[in-house]
Amino acid sequence: MADKKLMKLDILLLVVVLIGVVILARLVIVGKNQQKLLKEYERARASFHMTDAQIASLGKSGKEFFEGLKRQDEASAVMAFAALVELERGEVESTKKTLETGIAIYYRGHRADGNSNLLRNVEIFAARNTSLSNAIYKRLE
Repeated sequence: MADKKLMKLDILLLVVVLIGVVILARLVIVGKNQQKLLKEYERARASFHMTDAQIASLGKSGKEFFEGLKRQDEASAVMAFAALVELERGEVESTKKTLETGIAIYYRGHRADGNSNLLRNVEIFAARNTSLSNAIYKRLE
């Protein structure tokens, strides 16, 4: 009888240890997944230059944000496609005008809040390129 009780306790102990090992293994896997997710989050936050609060608010309006990105990508694709078609036809001056128009729209719309490096480079290039200078500084027709 004592052997049966001891065997039952041994089996119970073995089951408890096995359950503990399974739980521990699961926690290790979850922990690794959480670390990977955290690194991806930090990389995204750094790439978009956003704070935690901004990312949290993005979660509330994510659909609108991604729709906005889609429209921006669409506008860029339309501009690039138009330039490509003009280049294919050999219309270099027309292509320049198309590209200058896109640059001018960005420059005029985001001079105060846009990407400072891009704006500075546009201004530097416009200083030596009359056509771009006219596009970004002249009154719209």
